[in-house]
Amino acid sequence: MKKYLIWGLIFILCLALWLPVVQAEEAGDSNNIEENGDGEDTKEDEEYQRGFQPSLVIESIRADEAVAGGEFYLTLTIRNWSKHLALNVTPDLKVSKTDGMAPFAFKGEAPILNKIAGEGVSTMTIGLEVDANAVA
Repeated sequence: MKKYLIWGLIFILCLALWLPVVQAEEAGDSNNIEENGDGEDTKEDEEYQRGFQPSLVIESIRADEAVAGGEFYLTLTIRNWSKHLALNVTPDLKVSKTDGMAPFAFKGEAPILNKIAGEGVSTMTIGLEVDANAVA
């Protein structure tokens, strides 16, 4: 039954929320923009600041076994299909038929991918805790 709980979460990530389940934050301020060595913004950073939206897709998901009262890790391989930079990528997880992630919670804070280059690939590992009262 524990295996079904993991597969259920993965299924929800892929189908119920549609791909991608990650979202790139809108550029709120220029403090998040990295500069190149001469103090100038790169071309990708300038495009991001002008409002270009990256296209992110989850290519693969690996998951450890989830056990009530324990913790496990989801590893997502994320590809940026666009030619535009993606900054501050965060997971947006939800369990089917709930308003949140119950019986799961992030282990610590939710991870953030600071930057995915245009047409680049990056990996995000998400630590999750399982409620001790979770039923498989």
